[in-house]
Amino acid sequence: MAQETLDSLIQVMFTLSLSEQEKVIERMQANVRRLNREAVAPYTMEEIDARLDESERDIEEGRYFTTEEVFHPQFAEAV
Repeated sequence: MAQETLDSLIQVMFTLSLSEQEKVIERMQANVRRLNREAVAPYTMEEIDARLDESERDIEEGRYFTTEEVFHPQFAEAV
């Protein structure tokens, strides 16, 4: 969508009452949720296997973060 069209649409939205704006937002959010659900495809078993293999290689080669490093970096040992 061209930027001018988007800007015009936003300006029209600003002319609506609060309750009308809320209705539009609710419908837009529902549409975004629907589009996101449709865009998400489940992984195949082959994809899951490949991801597991990659993760296992990363662990064996020391490419990982501990829980402390991720969630409590102030308590993690200096590397």
